[in-house]
Amino acid sequence: MLPPVVGWAVAAVLVALAALLMARAISRLADWRSRDDVEEVRDFVWSWSGLRRQLHGLMRPGQDAVASAAKERGLAEEADDAVSAARALYRQLLRLGAQLGRRRSPSETPDEYERALGQVERLSPRRVELRILTALYRRARYASEPPTEANLRAARSALAAIQELEEPT
Repeated sequence: MLPPVVGWAVAAVLVALAALLMARAISRLADWRSRDDVEEVRDFVWSWSGLRRQLHGLMRPGQDAVASAAKERGLAEEADDAVSAARALYRQLLRLGAQLGRRRSPSETPDEYERALGQVERLSPRRVELRILTALYRRARYASEPPTEANLRAARSALAAIQELEEPT
């Protein structure tokens, strides 16, 4: 009697995991399809620790598990929001670069693009701001920890300073 029950339990967990992954992919589909005239490679990035955390939260019995899972989801959503905000700021920089005639090529790294934008005459006075925005994007895209609110504030200020150069005086 035990082996069929274990088999069904494993199958149920696998189906639930597949449903969770599909739901997450569908929820992000709108972002993947957005066309804002700048190319930022979008990919699916996940980690075993994140998956383990989600499964652990689903499998804990009792009210404490529900509260803990909700707290973890809230932290994950905050992290996702910070990453989304950072990537949106970087897309604004990409859009600005494209308007100034310097698009980022698909083979160009963020650091290479930062250096190239620093050579653009209208942006050369704002190399520090370019560095701030690029560092934020690298953290959002590649680091294990999401950007902090202080990182986002600094990047917003940097982008505003860059955009001030574009306004006619």
